[in-house]
Formats: sequence, C-alpha cells, structure tokens
Amino acid sequence: MPDGTDRRIGFYLSRHSLAGYLLESGTDVRTIQKVLGHKTIRDTEVYLQSFDHGRPGEVMRGIRL
Repeated sequence: MPDGTDRRIGFYLSRHSLAGYLLESGTDVRTIQKVLGHKTIRDTEVYLQSFDHGRPGEVMRGIRL
C-alpha cells in the first residue's frame, strides 16, 4: 500500500465480515449459526451482539480487496 499499512484480510476478519454481511442482508440467525459452525444459537447471538448495527455497510465499503 502506498501509505505503508498492511491491509491483508486474515481468517478472523473475513469470518467476522461475512457474519456482518449476512446479518445486514437479513439472513436469519440459524443460518448464520450454521455458516459460523457454532454449536448453539446462543453462541451466535452473543457473537452477533458485538456488531455496531448502525455501521456495518460503512465499514465494509472501507475494505479494499
């Protein structure tokens, strides 16, 4: 990158981004649970609580692949 920052996307960021995208696009929590491989729906609900529900689209637009 011209500014010297490393912008590689690792496994965790790509997994988290996918979950955010699915949530933002209206995918039901049970489907997200299956995609993430969580054993219980509660694990998925807790995981999804970490999202700032007002900004996921804005954050995703800032990532360049």
